[in-house]
Amino acid sequence: MDRAMRVNGPNVFDEVLAPVVTLGGVLAIAWAITAALLPGTLLPAGTTAGGVLAGVGGAAGVALVLGGGGVRRYAGVLSMGALVLGLVGAALVVSGALDGRLGAILSGAVMLTAALGFDRLRSLARRAGYRPVWLSARGFETVTAATAMILDADGREAIPPERAAANTDRLLAAIDAPVKGQIRLLFWALEWIMPAIVIGRPLPFSTLGGESRRRLIETLIRPTGPLTSLVTRPFGTVARTLKALICGGYYGDPVTMRSIGFAEYEGSSASHGQNLSLRHYPDPFPNANATGPTARRTVRGGVTHVDAIVVGAGASGSVMAYQLARRKGLSVVVLERGRREDPQTFQHSELDMFPRVYKDGGLQTTSDRNSAIFQGATVGGSTVINNAIWLVPPQLNDVLREWHQRGATVPKSALVTAYAELEHALQVGLIDKSVANPGTDLFLKGAGKTGKLLDNNRVDCLGCGWCNYGCRYNRKTSMLVTYVPWAEGRGVVFEDRVSDARIIRDESRRRAIGVDGWRTGDDGERRRISYRAEKVVVCAGAIGSTELLLQSGITAGGHVGKGFHALGGLFVTGDMGQVVDGYAGIGLTAMDTGQHQYVLESYFAPPLAFSVRVGGWLLSHFDRVQRYRHFIDGGVMVGTDPSGGNVTLKGGTASVSLTPTAQDMALLKQGLTRMTEIYFTAGARRVYPSTFKYIDLLPGTYKDVIDREINTIDDILFGSAHPQGGNAMNRDSNAGVVGENFMVHGVEGLYVADTSVWPSNIRANCQATAMAMSHYASTQVAP
Repeated sequence: MDRAMRVNGPNVFDEVLAPVVTLGGVLAIAWAITAALLPGTLLPAGTTAGGVLAGVGGAAGVALVLGGGGVRRYAGVLSMGALVLGLVGAALVVSGALDGRLGAILSGAVMLTAALGFDRLRSLARRAGYRPVWLSARGFETVTAATAMILDADGREAIPPERAAANTDRLLAAIDAPVKGQIRLLFWALEWIMPAIVIGRPLPFSTLGGESRRRLIETLIRPTGPLTSLVTRPFGTVARTLKALICGGYYGDPVTMRSIGFAEYEGSSASHGQNLSLRHYPDPFPNANATGPTARRTVRGGVTHVDAIVVGAGASGSVMAYQLARRKGLSVVVLERGRREDPQTFQHSELDMFPRVYKDGGLQTTSDRNSAIFQGATVGGSTVINNAIWLVPPQLNDVLREWHQRGATVPKSALVTAYAELEHALQVGLIDKSVANPGTDLFLKGAGKTGKLLDNNRVDCLGCGWCNYGCRYNRKTSMLVTYVPWAEGRGVVFEDRVSDARIIRDESRRRAIGVDGWRTGDDGERRRISYRAEKVVVCAGAIGSTELLLQSGITAGGHVGKGFHALGGLFVTGDMGQVVDGYAGIGLTAMDTGQHQYVLESYFAPPLAFSVRVGGWLLSHFDRVQRYRHFIDGGVMVGTDPSGGNVTLKGGTASVSLTPTAQDMALLKQGLTRMTEIYFTAGARRVYPSTFKYIDLLPGTYKDVIDREINTIDDILFGSAHPQGGNAMNRDSNAGVVGENFMVHGVEGLYVADTSVWPSNIRANCQATAMAMSHYASTQVAP
């Protein structure tokens, strides 16, 4: 009974495989002894070669017996024993056939069958234990071995590596993204190719000993030798990807989260006595309802005719749709690639929510994998997963002046009017300090007079800290619970899960007349949809809008995709030497307003997201994350120059290039220096920037270390949630994609009205300005 109870989960692998392999080894040894005593029966002609085969077969049996004594610990010995047994079997079959020795042929056939059977049994046993869905059995072993090595926890793991690998498999299975093919190739290369080319060991990674695996991983992190300059970037890309996926599987597990001190909000003292029911928000402009948009929605020959089509249901698209219906009474349909979610089903689980509401499941990066780009992929867009920060750029005059110099005049008065109306609609106000995370006061203390709390669009926030995964209490006034239902109340139709959309033009190719695409229904079936309209407004974001235009054959003289830029940078973590519990409250709460060339914000995240970006590798990284409760955290961001980025099509999907200029990096280093000073003033003992290298900043030496160790984007873990540009506004059709009226040059009736039209970076949180620009753009789309 006890044994039966043990045969489940991870134990299946041991309990099923070990006795079978041991028995096979014993039989192989017995065969070798018998063959040596009766060489003319079980071996080919009694020669030295026959004796060698008997000896090697016996050695293979010994290896299998040893491997059976610890199928995990001695995986390499087991694999080698099975391989040698198979080779001996093949040699016996061939030589026995040549000599006409039936005993040799039968012995070889049994050995070959046993060798293949051991490999198959290992796969079945592994699957019976954890049942990987996306990974193959061998791939699962690869990820398990990589997890054990990347964590390097010295036996202190909260969950076994197999369970973490199963979580990684679950994450990848749930994600629908082109990058998955590259990840599968990476795992294959790690298993079969890298051991040979990186450390000169032509064995599968999963069968290597611990020291060999460590040497391989350390070489990926810090390559050495004459080819260092050539392999640094590709090796670094592999290391970054492995770290992200393995941290996801390990630190996204609730057992691990509890082991580092994270406490779930519901059920904790913070939630006691709170009203956790959903809030609902009525349309703030009920008396401005225009008449009859649905009367002008017709269907003819399977094609639906409306006044306007909006592509994208995020900050820009939702505001655009609402404004067109509200101001002009237009019939509007909104097409969104992501799924419409019910907030009541949002989970306090990063593993579950990344695939549901993030573009590419949170794995979207630039083409070189050096920079992560986080965007929402759901009805409501990034407003569903952002931090609800409302920030009018402090340097708005400078931004608009720069845009004017770059060929795009946007009236400030129109934006000011839009900001004010949106603030009223979304109930914007100062963050309630009582629900701000505990690190907020420490950040404000360090920043001194230039520190300030931020404004936000939340109502009666509960301070659960899960803003980046959707608010299941509707306390964040995202588009999902405000402008989307308000627009629907005015007749707007939202179509979610629309893929492969294309803009349709008339025969002259100079006027947009509609959008065709495919919609996936609740039954999983894809059905063709076709809409026609006088106006098509693209609001799919800085990457998505460019992708749609290029896929539709619209290049605007080659300018589409040029000048992509982002507000991005790195995170900075301060070790306070005492418990802070920075996770307990709103994550993004305050900023330093000392200057406007870079952005400094206080921020904290749940364990998975925190672990992926905190600096360090192997045991140093594990030890850092173990101190999760002791940290304050925040970000340093710069607005990258448009000259350093572009969006193109590769394999039919968007490929993003982003390289910060030398000036961008210089500003980032200045910001990191200032953030480090803030932390030390607040009482931090050490500061850890989110860098590729292991960097430990200490008082007295931090400036020299920053200056010496951080020089290019390869040195840091760069990320952005604020992509901009790519379809720059310019009054000159030879210099931009859209005119000052947001219409695409050369294509009547086609507009772009999102962050992709911004000629240069606003150097501030994008949400407020994205909505305000769309609000203004609606007056140009429908004057």
